[in-house]
Amino acid sequence: MSQTALAERAGITFQQVQKYENGANRVSISRLIQFCEALDVPPSQVLDGLSTARQPKADPLQPLRTERGVRLAKAWDRLDTKKQVAILKLIEETAGRCLAPVLGARGRR
Repeated sequence: MSQTALAERAGITFQQVQKYENGANRVSISRLIQFCEALDVPPSQVLDGLSTARQPKADPLQPLRTERGVRLAKAWDRLDTKKQVAILKLIEETAGRCLAPVLGARGRR
């Protein structure tokens, strides 16, 4: 279907369809439903899996942007390399033990 035909069926201008397609404007849920109706596609078919769509990635540095994270980074810089390696190993092992039950539960699906 052409952009012009879609615009006519959805009751909007051809230019508006171009803006949606080019990403200049966001498509609202109500407009998405209009497009589904114009294309004779059930909205559920378009919306299925929406919750599993790409989610923003967590910022791995976010914990360091807290007061405690800043204190940790400053103290870390005062340690010699040998102590840093030992502490990092301790943290990774401790975090691994904390995550083991969670990861084990995921593997049993």
